[in-house]
Amino acid sequence: MTLHESASAAQARWAAGYIRQHRRRRRFTWILAAALAGCVGFGIFCAVGGVWWNALLVSLFFTLVPLICIQYAAEYSIDGFPAVAEWLTAWVIFLLDGAVLLGHYHDSGRLVYGVAQASFAAGVPLLLAFGLRIPPDPSIDWDGVLVDFLSRARTARSGKACPYRISDYAQAEEMAAAWLRRFGYRDAAVSGKSSSGNDGGIDVRSAGAVAQVKYWLTTRVGLPEVQRLVGSSEPGQARFFFAASGYTGKAATWAASSDHKVALFIIGADGNLTAVNYWAKKALWFAPSRMPSVLRKPRQAWHGAVSAVILGLATVVFLAAGICLLAAPHVKSGSAGLIVIVMSLAILSLLLFILTSAASLWKLLLAVKDYLRYRQWPGWRSIFAEPPRDYCDAGLPPDEFTGYCGLAPLRIFGMIIDLASAIRLCRRMAASRAARHR
Repeated sequence: MTLHESASAAQARWAAGYIRQHRRRRRFTWILAAALAGCVGFGIFCAVGGVWWNALLVSLFFTLVPLICIQYAAEYSIDGFPAVAEWLTAWVIFLLDGAVLLGHYHDSGRLVYGVAQASFAAGVPLLLAFGLRIPPDPSIDWDGVLVDFLSRARTARSGKACPYRISDYAQAEEMAAAWLRRFGYRDAAVSGKSSSGNDGGIDVRSAGAVAQVKYWLTTRVGLPEVQRLVGSSEPGQARFFFAASGYTGKAATWAASSDHKVALFIIGADGNLTAVNYWAKKALWFAPSRMPSVLRKPRQAWHGAVSAVILGLATVVFLAAGICLLAAPHVKSGSAGLIVIVMSLAILSLLLFILTSAASLWKLLLAVKDYLRYRQWPGWRSIFAEPPRDYCDAGLPPDEFTGYCGLAPLRIFGMIIDLASAIRLCRRMAASRAARHR
């Protein structure tokens, strides 16, 4: 078990005790937040007007969806997951509620009521953020956990190591090629040896990168091997080195120089990597899919089904509301802004539906077709829980691929987390350097 996994387990135990100790406070927070959300929903119902069922659906969507997102985030925080996407979604929806209510009641001459409604909308996530907050376990050195986490790359199985995979040089070279493809060099492949048995110092080749693999179980890689890799590479190509037993001090110092820029990795028997120097960490940070799966709780099948239903209904409701507003015989002059907002939300819901649920629905249609033809059902989990095959390299099963999960809608959140983590790491390194010079 890695340091991050043990810290997550300790945080889960700490969170369970903290919740039992503050159960009344959390219960009161939920009751008060539900009351404020009810006021916000009533305000949206009155602001939308028109057909009662349309106004009711819109008001329920704008109040229940952010509360469900916060509930997910509260569950994730128990296990030590940040749940950035859920909190951000809840904040955006509630702030949008406040802006719409403030604008509507300001136009109708009820500014004080609009300010109160906007305050209620902003107060719901603020109240839940403070009331449901679970502090980190004070007995854990979280800065050390962060440094250890940034130096490791885990598997796509929610941070759990793969079964034993690498037993010889050939498998090590294939795994190194797979890692280069995850770093963005999609044409990376094992180069193979020449007729004389010499590979020229390069085991994996790509148009933009080269890599050398030394699967020595008892000997560390020295300076000559690293220099041979640099001498064999072409100008402009990135250089990667994968070793099983680490590197000597001279080799690590020479590779870390800005003139050489060799990313040094230690590759384990399960295919996982440990970044040895800055260039290796940079390759992990700026990989095409930047959010490691260990940062997210494994997606359950009912989560995918609920998100598909909610986003599908939201798309239909917003489109119907926008069409009704446009087709109304007497459209008020102040409703133009509302029409723009409703249509924008319809387009946004449709895009989110396509990004998050289109692949699962396509697999659902294929599963129904196979069931009608062959009477075979693959199971709900394989439809809504497993990532689509396009997110993994060809020839490698999704649950055995070593590296990052490539879920594109989460990249922006991964970039934010990576930036904050990199800043914290730089501060820690600067503090340790200053302490050594004292």
